[in-house]
Amino acid sequence: MGRGTLEKLKAILQGELSATENVQQALNRIKELDKKIKAFIELNPNALAEAEAVDRKLKRGEQMGKLAGLTIGIKSNINVKGLRATCASHTLENYVSPYDAEVIRRVREAGGIIVGMNNMDEFACGSSGEAGLVCTLRYTFHCLSAYSGCLSGGFAAALRHTCRVLPKKQKSDIIYT
Repeated sequence: MGRGTLEKLKAILQGELSATENVQQALNRIKELDKKIKAFIELNPNALAEAEAVDRKLKRGEQMGKLAGLTIGIKSNINVKGLRATCASHTLENYVSPYDAEVIRRVREAGGIIVGMNNMDEFACGSSGEAGLVCTLRYTFHCLSAYSGCLSGGFAAALRHTCRVLPKKQKSDIIYT
C-alpha cells in the first residue's frame, strides 16, 4: 500500500517526494488498470507540466497550498478548462470546457494537480455506476468483477485500484490523493 494523502502532502512539502513523481506514479497506475476499471473518461495531458510548476515553486521556497502536488480526479460534471466535461453522456462527449468551475479554481490555487475526468452515471442520474460514457465501471477489493454501486463510481473505482488511498471528498465530486 502506498502513502496516504496527508503522508504524501508532508513528503512533497519536505522534498522527500516531488509533485512530478507523485503525478507520474498516479498516471502509471491509471494506465496500468484503467482499461479494466474504466474510472477515467479523459486524462489531463498537462498534469505533469502542472506538477513541475508546483515543484519549481517549492524549490524557490514559495508558500504552497493545502493540496500542493496531490493528484485529483474530477467527476465529469464539473468544468475543468481544456478538458471534456461530458457528464458521462454521448450527448456531451465532445464538449470541452472553456473555463474552470470555482471549485477547480480553488483546487489549482491550493496546488492540486488534476489528473483527469472521472466516469460516472450519465448526467449523475443513477446509483450503480453502470451507465457511464466509457461503459460499466468495475470495482471490488479482490478482483475486477463487481460494480461500484454509486453514481460516483469512477471515484470508487479510482480510489480502490488507481490511487489506493482513502479520499477527502467535496460533495463526492473530487478525490484527493
